Amino acid sequence: MNEHPQPSSGSGQEPEGQPESPPSPPPLPHESQTVNQSPSTPPPYPPDYQSPSTPMPNEPPANPFIESGKAAMSDAASVVKRLQKDPTQGLQAALDSLGDQRAFNVGLLLGGLFVFFSWGAAWRVSNDIFRFFTFSLSRFSTGSDFRPQLGVADHLKIIIVSALPFLAAVGVLIAIQKLFKSRGNSKQMVFIAGICFLPVAILQLLIMVFGAGNIEFLLILILVVFTTTVLLINTALIDVLKLSSRTAMILVPAILLVIFYVQKLLLESILTP
Repeated sequence: MNEHPQPSSGSGQEPEGQPESPPSPPPLPHESQTVNQSPSTPPPYPPDYQSPSTPMPNEPPANPFIESGKAAMSDAASVVKRLQKDPTQGLQAALDSLGDQRAFNVGLLLGGLFVFFSWGAAWRVSNDIFRFFTFSLSRFSTGSDFRPQLGVADHLKIIIVSALPFLAAVGVLIAIQKLFKSRGNSKQMVFIAGICFLPVAILQLLIMVFGAGNIEFLLILILVVFTTTVLLINTALIDVLKLSSRTAMILVPAILLVIFYVQKLLLESILTP
């Protein structure tokens, strides 16, 4: 009796007489991507994906000057809030929290705002004066064309004159700090000068926006600004430079007089042809 040979197990042939199983369907696209992934594994990112921390290829680099200005504005706002809460100890606390470099940046920012607002206020007042003279001449003479305008040289002179008080204050404070060998350094003196001129800068901003029409109200604002500036200088001398109250009482009017005469001399040298 002849027996049919059995196929080997590794031949891959099905025995005769058994129906062939249908081929399995191809996996779906989404199944082929996740078949070898565990439930806890996140899906793969597309090839062009970039994390939020990765800078975009076309994004321009940040300007360090602009970033420093934004940080200085934020620091200046925090210093003003601190001084509103504690006018006596807030100045030294602000210096301790900022550090020398950030305090220096705040001082430069406030000094720059003082110069800009002073220039704007001078321009606004000069336009009001020119408008007044134009109206007056038109009442007494017909066909008058008196319309003076400030030139580029005039604007440059106004900017230089506006910067003189701030620069003089910085120089006087640095001289006092070196002469009395008190606490602080040059960067902190720039910060103190900027803080002391902040009330004057606010007054100049109001004049630039609203003009100087109401003389009585303007005199009241000048009185408030002057007393606030004197108190800030006195606070800086006592709390930051650690001078005695008696020395500060003598130095406050001396500082104001020196700033006035330095500005007067420099102004005469600039305006004298």
